[in-house]
Amino acid sequence: MSHPYLYILSFILLLSACAGGEEQAGEVVDPAPPEEVVAVSFSSTIDLTTKATGEGATNQLVEGALVNVHVYKQADTTAPSGSPFVTCRYKVGSGGNMEPVDLDNTMYLPVGSYAFFALAINVKEQEPPALVGSTSCTGELKNGLDYIYCAVHSTLHSSPEAPQNVSLSFVRLATRIDLKIDCGSGSNKATAAEAPTFALPLTSPTGTKISLGATPVITAGMQVENENTQVKSTGLVSEGFTASYIQLPLAGNQEIPVTITFPSITFGDLVQTNKVYTLAIPNTGAGLTSGNQYDYKVNISGNEISFRGVTVKAWEEKDGSFPEGGITEEF
Repeated sequence: MSHPYLYILSFILLLSACAGGEEQAGEVVDPAPPEEVVAVSFSSTIDLTTKATGEGATNQLVEGALVNVHVYKQADTTAPSGSPFVTCRYKVGSGGNMEPVDLDNTMYLPVGSYAFFALAINVKEQEPPALVGSTSCTGELKNGLDYIYCAVHSTLHSSPEAPQNVSLSFVRLATRIDLKIDCGSGSNKATAAEAPTFALPLTSPTGTKISLGATPVITAGMQVENENTQVKSTGLVSEGFTASYIQLPLAGNQEIPVTITFPSITFGDLVQTNKVYTLAIPNTGAGLTSGNQYDYKVNISGNEISFRGVTVKAWEEKDGSFPEGGITEEF
């Protein structure tokens, strides 16, 4: 006849074996301790000094920008392969601090070394570029967007009391062009004009993508053959007109053909409507490089237009805003 206390005693002995270790080759060995995890927080800046000559300042990202953070289990920032260990989405708050879009979704990672890659578009609430499938590359990109990127490695240590912060310093991957037109001087100076529209070729987006850890992160491309931007300028005839747009990096010594159309422009007593000027702006020789801003100057004198030089500097604006009229692509 069985006794209940025998079952109870057997259960206690079983619990003691689980808690104290397991027997291997006649010896009791302590089980491996559970992997320690720590909470991770992120802060962000955008570095305006790393991609061009000239002075710049480190600024905050646009508040409200959405950021995808991809984490790989490796100690450096060389190009990873396959899917990330984990991906989380954050929103930039005041001072560059980043909060999970799902506020209950704090990132927890085991203690160890990681590579953190972050992708965003530096405007409010714009969908970040996503990785395609199980690769470490995005899909094709678009002109007109201020893509920003960060790659940093960090080692997470035991931290039972507070989250460990990882600082993400972003760089720009697109390039910005500013075109300024001077309306002449002396007898050939325009006395009145409506703000003109600029038409310029973009970089073909075919095959363009962000490759995490690659050098360069975006490979510079070729122009689309047709004139396919429509950017309306701002300004006054007395001060000149300026148009700006963002495009993907451009390779080599490709000239940049420009068409400028004035709805109306007046020289002396002569009023001309839909006046068109065309010219080819020479490239700087190194193409259009990520993170740079190119300020091109042109001059109009009566029916003539001429190129007056280019200044290359760090892209200083914090956002990717356009003048009225925006930008269009016609592929």
